[in-house]
Amino acid sequence: MELDKGKDPQLQAMAKEIIAAQKKEIAQFDQWIEQYEKQKK
Repeated sequence: MELDKGKDPQLQAMAKEIIAAQKKEIAQFDQWIEQYEKQKK
């Protein structure tokens, strides 16, 4: 929401950093799930 409607450059930069960090965490979690599923078989 901040990226779409926010006007404060600092808050927009912070939002971008948070999004990037979360994407990295999601990718790590997806990788873990993939490995876990392979081990179950």
